[in-house]
Amino acid sequence: MRVVVVDLNAQKAGEKNIRMFYLSLAEEFETLYYGPGYSTESELQEGIAAYIARQGDIDAVFVNRWIFEGAVDWEFGGVKAAYAMHRAVTPFYNVVETIRYCQVIVDELFQMEDMIRLLCWNDDTISLSVRSWKLLKACLEAGFYLIGQNEQLAWNGNRDIEFGGVPVTSRYYNLVCKYRKQVITCSFDAVSAYDFYFKPLEKRKYDGVVPGNIEKFRYPRRYQVYKILKNTSFLIWDKSFSRTLQYKYFRDKLKNVHYERWQDKVLDVVFRVNALVPSYVPMEKIALFRENYAESLHQSKIAYFEGTDADTVVCKFFEIPAAGCLMAGSMPKGADVMGFKDKYNVIEAKPEKMPQVMNMLLENPEKMQKIALRGQQLVIKKHTISCRIKNVKSALETIKKGEFAGSHYDNGDFVIERE
Repeated sequence: MRVVVVDLNAQKAGEKNIRMFYLSLAEEFETLYYGPGYSTESELQEGIAAYIARQGDIDAVFVNRWIFEGAVDWEFGGVKAAYAMHRAVTPFYNVVETIRYCQVIVDELFQMEDMIRLLCWNDDTISLSVRSWKLLKACLEAGFYLIGQNEQLAWNGNRDIEFGGVPVTSRYYNLVCKYRKQVITCSFDAVSAYDFYFKPLEKRKYDGVVPGNIEKFRYPRRYQVYKILKNTSFLIWDKSFSRTLQYKYFRDKLKNVHYERWQDKVLDVVFRVNALVPSYVPMEKIALFRENYAESLHQSKIAYFEGTDADTVVCKFFEIPAAGCLMAGSMPKGADVMGFKDKYNVIEAKPEKMPQVMNMLLENPEKMQKIALRGQQLVIKKHTISCRIKNVKSALETIKKGEFAGSHYDNGDFVIERE
């Protein structure tokens, strides 16, 4: 099968998984890449429809939300929002030209009704903005298929909470329920072979780690567990190069921004979007950030997990067991359908109970190792990025036959529903 990936060729510290998904499509498909940063100037000028027609025999188009949110269509947010997005995601591109090309691509994608179009949604499903809701709704109404969380994994808004000061909503959940026959269930939170580590727990120096961002206002339970464990006799890993590298654009604002053109700085001031503009983070620092995070798992026996206050699956849920750590903490929505079982391949524990749980596990090293190995084997068999690509391929084959009616997870297995 031949497919085209439509995207911006850019990378942030927190966008590893969606890029890994796109690049890994080449394992199962003959894959072409189109968009700013991938295509030549002449290819961008001819447009996506002409490009596909020239290639011939294209089975489907994969498209990322960045293309839509980077366009100037007022329904999806307008010039200011598009400009802010591009300054946050593609700081080294010609912003004006990139916005123009994104708009042309969006217009043409909505007109390609005979093409199988797949929108990859690797963005917020917890506090979905009205702007993003309009985008998702417009795409689903136009016949796009959605690759992302289904109702099994998505937040359903049954608790009145905030995430990082932003109210949580059930907008995404309601959409995937309404258009469930167009949803290819896929968690982009998955691992590659690079994420696996096989050092026995008894050989690891540290008793535990609380990986990731531990800012109190964003992750209060992580912060609570970190504070509790630091006041115990356990040896806790705490050698982070940075826990907030991917969030720096919220803090540093204009003073640390690397500008290629002085005009960009003028526009940042005019549009007052400086809070969304990133400080320049070299790829070397992003690589160091990821290596440092991986090392925290490789050197620890037990890792605390929680999927934000909304209890949803995030990548740590698979990275921790992949690294051979025993995962303990608050189980997210969908953990059971993804194949995780308390006391079998994971340990469910409230924050205040973590010291007792760790003490019990450390006193039973054989039991601890067995649980960790079962978690690792589950991820190896069912939650690698290669598994996700195979699942999407089988869904696409079913769509081409006109039989696709939705999909879901059952004990970690991807199940296609048919007409």
